[in-house]
Amino acid sequence: MEDAAKEIAGLKEQLSAALKRIQALEKTIKSDTTDKSEKFDSFYLAFENKYRGSEEEISQRLHFYRDIVVDRIKDHDAKILDLGCGRGEWLDLLSASEYKNLEGVDLNSRMVSLCLNKGYSTQNGDIFDYLKSTKENSYDVISGFHIIEHFPFQKLVILFEQALRTLKPGGIAIFETPNPRNLFVGACSFHFDPTHIKPVPSELSSFLAEHLGFEILGVKYSNTHPDIPKELIEAPSLPALWHDSLAIGLDYGLVIKKPSN
Repeated sequence: MEDAAKEIAGLKEQLSAALKRIQALEKTIKSDTTDKSEKFDSFYLAFENKYRGSEEEISQRLHFYRDIVVDRIKDHDAKILDLGCGRGEWLDLLSASEYKNLEGVDLNSRMVSLCLNKGYSTQNGDIFDYLKSTKENSYDVISGFHIIEHFPFQKLVILFEQALRTLKPGGIAIFETPNPRNLFVGACSFHFDPTHIKPVPSELSSFLAEHLGFEILGVKYSNTHPDIPKELIEAPSLPALWHDSLAIGLDYGLVIKKPSN
């Protein structure tokens, strides 16, 4: 009996020591993961600042979409969610237009901090988790600027499904992405970003949205290459291929609506 008690006591000590080692390893792994995440978040913010454009430049490019929201959403208490809110340029525009109920979510902790410092309700997290935790018919507007190219197609389907579910009837969604029809984008600039997965042609995003039940309000091509003179962009005498592959915008925005009924 005494030998059995000693054996049990010895096993308890071994288990206790093993548990401490496991806890120490978990702490080390968590610390290492957090450190790597913070380093990447800092890298990506610096990358955005260099290649995405300044906040002023991006704000100017987004004015077209702001006008769509202002034209369609008259209630300044409307609920608006920006997925991948980044540095907060879109939230800035909406706030300046007197919309009050703004939310944002982004995986990058540094960018979320920028938005929080501006006073916006933003969360550091996964946009899919965020949407799935949201009730049906919650938002008047859902936006995502330069996010859909970061997902494999299966996740893009889920994103559109969740956007449709969480929008209110008559609510709109806006998704802007690099335009692969532009040769410079498809052959070069799209590949600058190490987190890009695959270009999403406007034909594909439009078809998917309509297939899932959205109404297509339009596709907006914007942000022409700065090295192409304006007179060449507008020249009607040039071949259609020129306009469709080089003079066309570097980005396009898909504007879609959840049916009212």
